[in-house]
Amino acid sequence: MSDSRAHNGSERRSQCFHCGASCEDSCVEFDAKLFCCTGCSVVYQLLKTDDVCSVMTDAEIARQRFSRKPIPRFEYVDDESIQASLISFRDAKQAYCVFKVPSIHCASCIWTLENLFRLDPAVLRTEVNFLKKTVSISYVHTEISLRQVVELITRLGYEPEIRLQEVEDREAESRTTKSTRALYYKIGVAGFAFGNVMLFSAPDYLARISNDGALLSPAFRNLFAILSVALSVPVLLYSASDYFVNSWYSLRDRVLSLDVPLALGIGALFVRSVYDVSTGHGTGFFDSFTGLVFFLLIARVFQAKSFDTLSFERNYKSYFPLSVTKKDRGHQRVIPLSKLEEADVIVVRHGELIPADSVLISEHVHVDYSFVSGESNVVELLRGATVY
Repeated sequence: MSDSRAHNGSERRSQCFHCGASCEDSCVEFDAKLFCCTGCSVVYQLLKTDDVCSVMTDAEIARQRFSRKPIPRFEYVDDESIQASLISFRDAKQAYCVFKVPSIHCASCIWTLENLFRLDPAVLRTEVNFLKKTVSISYVHTEISLRQVVELITRLGYEPEIRLQEVEDREAESRTTKSTRALYYKIGVAGFAFGNVMLFSAPDYLARISNDGALLSPAFRNLFAILSVALSVPVLLYSASDYFVNSWYSLRDRVLSLDVPLALGIGALFVRSVYDVSTGHGTGFFDSFTGLVFFLLIARVFQAKSFDTLSFERNYKSYFPLSVTKKDRGHQRVIPLSKLEEADVIVVRHGELIPADSVLISEHVHVDYSFVSGESNVVELLRGATVY
């Protein structure tokens, strides 16, 4: 009986005091109690006070608990170029940004981050995407800066992951969104033309099936043929334009890509159809022409979505920070990594990534090159050695 009680007691001690989750892997200790994350700890601290309502509503108490004292390593966030890449929207009053926060893992984390406005009234609204581990923050930029927002969530234990690749991915995502929107417009134009040209061609199909000759008078046949030409021209010049442009670049570089035969087929089908209509030999093949372009564009959408789903490779920049500590005349200051120049002296602390090929100034260090070579053994380097 005593062994069973001792076992149950140890299980309780390894559980989060707030939510009951396991604390074996990582835990936060506060007030002689274990919590599975900082979020549970913060929620417990806020609810621990006798007057819960005053804690949750009194801005003065919130400001005392979470001051805006600067954190030196976030000095680079004050740089305008960095802010321009991190802020998604800004007007005369408020701004909006999205951060990657890997430490989000439970309901308390979500509650804590979505109640930032209780800790700082300058934060208007916070929304957490649990699956993507992101937090969207709207704030009054005239009262609180982007750096202070980052420092606020960092003090809560949810330091955002601000990497060089994250910024580039966001810019690439913006460009991808514009190209995807243009592709959908082209599909819409091709689909509209395809549907209407099929209706104009229906009498010809029915006449061939019934073997009763033409179902329309020559005047109507000519009218429908002219309308088919008019609807096919935007498909050629707009919807199918990428195939001709890509073919031109391929031929200019003396490379035969897949777009070259597609462009030849599309162009030949359109020219032959116009020739048949202009010479009176028939109504052409505009239904096949518009249908071909329409389905080719749909296939391109599925191809793009498949590539996005299967794409998982990350380059070295995905691990790089946005800032680096520069030593200048005995003083240390944090600058954006993009402003690092040749002959600058940088300070790299234990566990940090060396962001550029450098020459060692310290007497000796141990460097972990597993990031580059895959070897787990550390390498000892002496003063004057090249550090990659």
